[in-house]
Amino acid sequence: MPASVLPVRHSLPMVVQQHFDSVDVLRSTRSLLVRAPHVRLHQLQRLDERIAASLDGLTVAGESGQALCRAALDGPTKGAMFAATVQAIEHRDPALLERLLCLCEASASLRPGLVSAFGWQSHEALRGIVRALADSPVGFRRGVALAACVARRVDPGEILTRAIEDAQTTKDAVVAAGRLGRMDLLPDCIAFMNSSDEPGRHEAARAGVLLGDRGDAAAALSELGMTAGRCQTAAASLALRVLAPQAAAALVRSMPGRGIADRQLLQAIAALGDPLFMPAIIERMSEPSLARVAGEAFTAITGVDLDEADLVDAAASGQEEQEAIDEDDELPWPDPGKVHAWWMNHAHQFVVSQSYLAGAPLSPAHCLSLLKSGLQRQRIAAAEWLCLLQPGTPLFNTAAPAWRQQRWLAQMGA
Repeated sequence: MPASVLPVRHSLPMVVQQHFDSVDVLRSTRSLLVRAPHVRLHQLQRLDERIAASLDGLTVAGESGQALCRAALDGPTKGAMFAATVQAIEHRDPALLERLLCLCEASASLRPGLVSAFGWQSHEALRGIVRALADSPVGFRRGVALAACVARRVDPGEILTRAIEDAQTTKDAVVAAGRLGRMDLLPDCIAFMNSSDEPGRHEAARAGVLLGDRGDAAAALSELGMTAGRCQTAAASLALRVLAPQAAAALVRSMPGRGIADRQLLQAIAALGDPLFMPAIIERMSEPSLARVAGEAFTAITGVDLDEADLVDAAASGQEEQEAIDEDDELPWPDPGKVHAWWMNHAHQFVVSQSYLAGAPLSPAHCLSLLKSGLQRQRIAAAEWLCLLQPGTPLFNTAAPAWRQQRWLAQMGA
């Protein structure tokens, strides 16, 4: 559970520093693990317990802990922002919170550390704080309030309705509307697709699709997915999930001719989940730079753990240092021959032109099961699919504190 206000005791400076350093490092580690291919919710829970213990240590240290947090803000990291924001909320320190907000407004890269602290804390600890931000005359602070609500899957009601009509907060409000399932704000999200800002257009189209639009929003995502840019991979993946099977297959086939890299193509195929493209996936397993992402695409569709099924190429591990791409580091090396043989024996279990995720056709029940016990990347996909299958469903935050995710899952009947 998050740190709670505890009796202040005298603490050794070295011990307090260790608590702070632990929070800084563990928060950075966590930001990677929530997107990792090999991590499940129970493993996040163990990490969260370590973070909570170190935060408790800072809280118990009282002024010593707060002073250390303030000193770290001279050259802040996201982890330092997280630790300091938790302390500002715990101790109801308005001066420290004011400084943190000013730092984030001046440097957008620090905002995730601030927002994650709001997502970490209990409702009781935040009482009045988020509301004050939502009522602020400063647009940036109103945006932080909306981001805090998204992180916690809390619909701010009329606050969000007003925010989407305010030019200072429209983009943040569009993001919140899509993730919180606000169907009444779909027209506003569609209207924001005219934004001159590419990330803004992407967020508007994404929100539109999550809220059930399969026309303009899906078309906008398809266009963004075929255009080089920072949103290309995410846009293509989501577009493929909402297109009709034949249209999705045609889009995949057109990708190489439009300059889409093979790596992005494999990620798009995995997002679509159509076994039609399994031969292409297996073929790419023979290319060292693509082998592991191809293996992940195979697992995304079939649900087969390459290690457990003995479909790995042990000899290929020697290539790891030369061929490694950061996001592939925890992925196994598939053996193309073994995988091909497995597919020949099991292909009849899969229906072409149907989307699969982790071995089963898409359904709300399957998505809920994956949210409970799947790997993080599978859980991220399942959360998105659940919204697509049931528009208006708030997007499940797979990066939320583990104890909060478990409570949500229990409420959802998982």
